[in-house]
Amino acid sequence: MNFAVKTYASAPADLPEVVAGIPLDWPMEIRDLGESTELPEGTGWILMSEIELVDYKAIHRSAYDIWYAATYPINPHIAVERIIGNAQNFGLKLIKEVAAENILLGITQAGKTNFVRKATNEVMLALMSGSLYDAIYEIRQIPPEKKDEVFLTDARLLQYINKIEAYLGISLSTQL
Repeated sequence: MNFAVKTYASAPADLPEVVAGIPLDWPMEIRDLGESTELPEGTGWILMSEIELVDYKAIHRSAYDIWYAATYPINPHIAVERIIGNAQNFGLKLIKEVAAENILLGITQAGKTNFVRKATNEVMLALMSGSLYDAIYEIRQIPPEKKDEVFLTDARLLQYINKIEAYLGISLSTQL
């Protein structure tokens, strides 16, 4: 399934739905294209698969949530719950992504499932609770003896840290 996405970056400034300060990377309009790859007429459309759209929104969700909470004040408790819920959803998505990659890399056949689960237990707890800064910390705390050459490599761990950092809207690390 494909989608045509137009962000606020391509919207005219005088458009009524453009609210001051909205993150320019946030989708303004999303059109379901089905299997087609033909974009609608006009400028500013970006073609994305369903997975790319989900990833794109997850990466930009934190900035949008902060803008939304500041623009449309609600009960602070509800606003914080929404931010935590979104962080938890991101964390669970990342856990599933890593699990799928590990399965495709042959973790079951290698007999390493238990080893990797135990080595990353604190990381998974942090991701499930929405404690994303703590997840970064816990990834960095995985000792060398808990790493291997396929499933828990420094390169893969840094890649996951970078995904969390992108979601949080902070600078990407270049090393563990």
